[in-house]
Amino acid sequence: IGYFSIAWLKENSTYILEAFPDPNSNYSTASVEVQLTGSPSVNITLVRGNSVSGRVACNGSNVSFAQVQFMKLQAGAGERGPEKMFGSMEAGSFAFAMADQNGLYSARGITAGNFSIRAELPWGSNAYNCSANTSTVAISAGSNEINITMPTAVTVTGKVNDSNGNNVSNAFVNAFQPSTTGGPGSGPSAFAQTDSNGNYAMRLSPSASEYIISVFPPWGTTYASQEVHRTISSSTTQNFTLTSGGGIRGKVVDSSGSAIQFAFVNAFSESVRSFG
Repeated sequence: IGYFSIAWLKENSTYILEAFPDPNSNYSTASVEVQLTGSPSVNITLVRGNSVSGRVACNGSNVSFAQVQFMKLQAGAGERGPEKMFGSMEAGSFAFAMADQNGLYSARGITAGNFSIRAELPWGSNAYNCSANTSTVAISAGSNEINITMPTAVTVTGKVNDSNGNNVSNAFVNAFQPSTTGGPGSGPSAFAQTDSNGNYAMRLSPSASEYIISVFPPWGTTYASQEVHRTISSSTTQNFTLTSGGGIRGKVVDSSGSAIQFAFVNAFSESVRSFG
C-alpha cells in the first residue's frame, strides 16, 4: 500500500515528483526533486497538517466554485513572498481548494505559519463583478476559519488589430501587477481572449500601482507580442495594434540526425516577456 511507479522518463534528467493526498484527509501535499539516474527509489513524506475553511464572497454574494490557493511565505521574511514558485517544496507549504456552489471552501494538510492566500473567480465566469484577491494570513495549529471578500473590479476593454486594421481573434491578453509579497503570479492579475471581432474584456482590482498588460498573438500567426505599463484605478480601454515579428526555423533530430516527428518547440524571452 502506498507504492507508486512512473515509467517512460528521460534518464539523467531532474524531475519534480508531486504527491496529492485524498482531499478529505489531513495529510499535506508535498513534492521532491529527483535526479533520474538508473531506477532510483524515492519516498515522499506527507505530514499531518492544519485545516482552513471559510466562505468566498463578492459584493455580499457567495462565489460558487471559486479557486483558493495557499503558498507559504519564506521563513523569517514574510514580506518577500512564497518559499518557491517552482521546484520541490516543503510538505504542507502549499494547498489548493475549490469552493462549492455556496462559496464554501476547505483546505487541509497545511503547516502553521504565514501564507499568501489567493482567491480567483471560476474560469470564464461573468456572474460576478469582482477580481482576484491576494492577501497574507497566519495559519495556526488546529482549525482556522478565513473568509475571503473579493474586491469590486474595474473593467479593461479593448480591441486587437493588425497594422492593416484587420481584427485579430483568439489573441491572449494578460494583465498582472508585480507584487512586493511574491512574483507575477501572486499579485493582482487577469486574462482574456479576443473574440472574432478582436474585442476583449477583463476585470482587475483598481490600484494606484502599475499593471503590465500584454497581448500574445494566436498560434500559427507571425505577429509579435506587445506590452504596456499602466495604472488602472477605474474602468478603461486599452487597444493594441500588432505588427509582424521575427521567426526562428529549424528541425528536431535525434543524436543520429534522424528527424523526430510531433515534437513541441517553444521560445521564451524573459527580458521582453515574449514567447512563441
